[in-house]
Parts: sequence; structure tokens; C-alpha cells
Amino acid sequence: MVDQDNPYIANDDANPTAATISSSSKKGCGGTLLATFAIVGSLIVVVGLILPMSRRGSSSEAARRMYCSSNLRQIGIGLLNYEFAYKTLPPAYTVDENGKRLHSWRALILPFIEQQKLHEEIDFAKPWNHPDNKAIADLAAPSVFRCPSSPIDKKFTTFLGIVDTNTCLQETTGRVIADVTDGPSETLMVVEANPADARHWMEPSDLDLKGFLASFVNEESAHYRGRHAITLDNSVRFLPVESKIEVIEAAVTPNSNDGSVELPGA
Repeated sequence: MVDQDNPYIANDDANPTAATISSSSKKGCGGTLLATFAIVGSLIVVVGLILPMSRRGSSSEAARRMYCSSNLRQIGIGLLNYEFAYKTLPPAYTVDENGKRLHSWRALILPFIEQQKLHEEIDFAKPWNHPDNKAIADLAAPSVFRCPSSPIDKKFTTFLGIVDTNTCLQETTGRVIADVTDGPSETLMVVEANPADARHWMEPSDLDLKGFLASFVNEESAHYRGRHAITLDNSVRFLPVESKIEVIEAAVTPNSNDGSVELPGA
């Protein structure tokens, strides 16, 4: 399909390169050689422009990336509003009296991302995949949990927490933000995982630190050579795949006394 808005495609009536070649071809071999160089040079420039654009997804991918960033910012607002209401961040998941996992933090923050009605339809006393919750689990995830560039089932999400002994999202207890000793602008809450790591949005499952760091170094993100993340002060960062892994690890741990770390993608 020809992109009529592509500034690199000129119409035949206004093609100065074609006009130059036509006139120079009348000058003999020298003109023909110059014309050949002009054509080859033009092709090199066009290919050089098209390839990076195709890798980056052009302007449509830029728009999807902005949409993804906006969704992650809304998730950050939901997490911080939850913390304001309950004085802690949500636990990564809830459990029953036997320790069986029930629901994800994503379901817990629904009232704080304008999804109160959906929240009321979930039976939080029963597991997310219980038959009584099937009607909700079969629906597409709320749009805020979806990245438009990610080629996954609409019931799934790549917006995951990092759940470990010293991360913002703890397994069954909420972290008190006042207890965080590292800088909030350099401490990650939720990250955009690779499509291969996607979970059902209601599933009480995320990434542990080891799994996240292992997945970070590959280039399977939905975006070109990087992924989004949200910090404790609700700043969206785009973390390039070239980021130093020790910097990313330091940013995931809020109490490592590494407040001087500088995250990329500000």
C-alpha cells in the first residue's frame, strides 16, 4: 500500500531527480554515469530511511507507544490512590485462609482506575478463575491494562509487578511508601514485560526479580529496543534494552540505599 502522506515518496510530476537524470542523459557517458550515481545514491538514502522506520513502527507505533505510556501512568495513579486510601501499596496478591492465591493487585486497584462497577462484580472471596468469576475472567482486560503494540490475547496483560523480598509489591502484605529509603523517582513499581511473559490480567501472578532481569536483556519487547516502567513518583520511563542491568536491578529494590542511581528514559 502506498502511503500518500509519506514525505519520502514524490509524485512523478514533481520529481526533480527524474528531471535531472533526463537532461543529463543527453550529455553522453559522463552524464549517464552521473545519473547512475544519482539513482544509486537516492536508493541508499531511501532504504536507510525506510528500514529504521519499519523497525520502529513509524508514526503509528509512536502513537501506540504514547497510548501504552498513558495506560501505565493511569496504573501508577491507581496504585498511589490505593496507597492513599489504605496507607500501603496493594499486596501483589490476596490469599485465602489456606494461603491459596485469590486475586491480583490489578483487580484490587480497579476502584482507583474508574472501574468500580467491574470491581463490584468480582467475588474476592473466591479465586479469580472460580466458576463464579468466569463471566468476568472471560471478558477482555480493561483497556488500561493493555498495550496496543503487544500481540497478545485481549484478556492478558504485560503490565506486571516485580514481586520479591525487597520490591514495591510484596507477596501478601502492602508496602508502606514512607519506609522506602531510595529515591521515589528512581524506584520502579510496575514494568512492561515481554509478550512472552504476559499473564491473564486477573491472575495473581507477576515476575520475580530474577525472572524480570533475565527477560530484560532480550529484545522481545512490544516496542523497539525498550519497554515502559512506572516509578514510585508516577513517572513513566522508557528503559532502553541497552540499559545497564545493575542500574535496573537497583531501581527495582526500594530499600537498597542506592538512591543515587540514575534511571535512563526520563
